[in-house]
Amino acid sequence: MDRNALVTATIIGLSALLTTTMVNMKKTIDAVREAKPGMADVYADMGAQLRWCVFVEPVHVYRGARVTVEAVLCNLDALPPGDYPVRVQVINPHLQRAFDEQITVTIPEVTLSQETPFAQLVFSREMLIDGPAGRYRAVVEFTHGAAAAGETAFNVGDIAEMPEVVPEIVLWGDDAELADWLTSRGLAWRPYAPGHIAGRQVILACGSPPAPGGTAVFDELASRITAGANVIFLTASTLVDGECTTGRYPYPMCWAPFPLAERPSLAWASSWYFRADHWAKVHPIFAGLPSGGVMDYQFYRDVIDGNTIANLPSVDEAVCGTLYTSGAGFSADPIITIHRLCAGSFLLNTLRIREHLGSVPPAEHLLRNMLNYMATATTESERVLLKGIADERATPWNMV
Repeated sequence: MDRNALVTATIIGLSALLTTTMVNMKKTIDAVREAKPGMADVYADMGAQLRWCVFVEPVHVYRGARVTVEAVLCNLDALPPGDYPVRVQVINPHLQRAFDEQITVTIPEVTLSQETPFAQLVFSREMLIDGPAGRYRAVVEFTHGAAAAGETAFNVGDIAEMPEVVPEIVLWGDDAELADWLTSRGLAWRPYAPGHIAGRQVILACGSPPAPGGTAVFDELASRITAGANVIFLTASTLVDGECTTGRYPYPMCWAPFPLAERPSLAWASSWYFRADHWAKVHPIFAGLPSGGVMDYQFYRDVIDGNTIANLPSVDEAVCGTLYTSGAGFSADPIITIHRLCAGSFLLNTLRIREHLGSVPPAEHLLRNMLNYMATATTESERVLLKGIADERATPWNMV
């Protein structure tokens, strides 16, 4: 790339970033001309003549798995030709070195036919991570001849430190892989059996509905909820009549246990330039995980996507959701909600928990928290007060 072109691109980039608008507020300063959080770091990185870009994939692993650490040197003619010693470290949550190695970076002589590359991969290594659970840091720095350093973080989970699941799980739906996963984790579960059973159960609904499907199985499940069961709809597509693969949102959640005229839809939040922010409040479902504000996009990147729940008639608890305040409109749709229904309750979820069970530890952590929380979602006193309501109400979930 020509140096003059680089300078021109940098000036144009700075000019665009320095502006602000009253419409979408997507620039670096706000309406009162104060820098938005993190902008100082953006400018420092963008204007640096010499810096390290460090990458680790995947960003979530279980203890005993492998990660790939890469370090790319960005050098805008800041280093003269020569050999430079570099130290690469991986530091565990106890501030102990899980990896420590010295390497040499060679900056070649500039010739008429070849310029120094702006970016060069100088380190790539797959390594076993068998240490304590928590946040790890991959750090790269020059030890002599230059002052640049860089780092990134990744996370390690340990099955032995996951929350213990207290209730027995009743598995509803056609998902053999989930059944195998529950067994592999040593969690007590049994398949759902039709029939009237009053009392508190924790039912995990996932995948395709059980045979014969349709109105009969969903009405029976709704009746189980009114009798005191607590249901987790782990996959929102379970409540959609048909496939959710066309991308033509919204999809009516026609099997959700709401009155016919009040059923919500599976919607999609904007995820491009004008993107929605995902939030999670402090709640037992997020116990032991980052929460209490905007979600950490690196930590939650595997379970977050654009799916939301739109047009809910009411919510007893909104645990997690999106907030879209830029671009052409405004929306604030939830992602995890909890609803009371007579003597029982049910949870709706659109996070990609099911897709990442066994590969992304936070997905397992969230599911375990959901199971434990829903086991106590309805107290005995509430069930006594609500006794008989199910008999007095019609069954508005019937599709006929």
